[in-house]
Amino acid sequence: IKTAILANMASWNNPTVEEGKFLLRLFNEAEDGQQLMIQFFNNRPTSGWYEVLKEIYILPTLENSNEEDIKWRIIISFLADIAKDKPYEVLDICLFLLEKQRHSTLVKWFIRKVSDEISKIELQDTLKEKYTQVLAQAVRKGIFNWYYEIVISCKRIGKYFPEKALQLYFECILKELKNENSKIISSPGSLTESFKEIL
Repeated sequence: IKTAILANMASWNNPTVEEGKFLLRLFNEAEDGQQLMIQFFNNRPTSGWYEVLKEIYILPTLENSNEEDIKWRIIISFLADIAKDKPYEVLDICLFLLEKQRHSTLVKWFIRKVSDEISKIELQDTLKEKYTQVLAQAVRKGIFNWYYEIVISCKRIGKYFPEKALQLYFECILKELKNENSKIISSPGSLTESFKEIL
């Protein structure tokens, strides 16, 4: 019965603050609270739940936990799923994680997933700067360090800010030149391959 109720609740588009508090009590006070939390988020809740859970559950968990906590991992997955519906909020969380978290596979997955999802929608001018800031920081901090990720990020930045994209691309080329293990001499796998594409 609980599973059916949680599945139904997850589908609500406009939950209230009180419903959010009720859900949080279930997570925190029920004997099987953690399992209920997992079941709720496994049902892919709508983006409407972000607003009612943001201050009482989502942000506190992100601020006070890390990827070793299952709650943290589940919330990250939920945020990635709603990136197209809540791009401002999710990009702000990307920037927060880029500042707070050490390099990790999960943070990399999250930012890449958000980047992919947001690349599919038309951005308002106020959102373009935030989106490109996330991409540039992910590259500069080494979160995106694979050849393909860097090229894709530069192309996505270039869609809105060509000069910033070229600047980032040349920074990465210079870093590659200075790297003793650089692949720049053997063209395959080198960023120099993509010069015309980026340009």
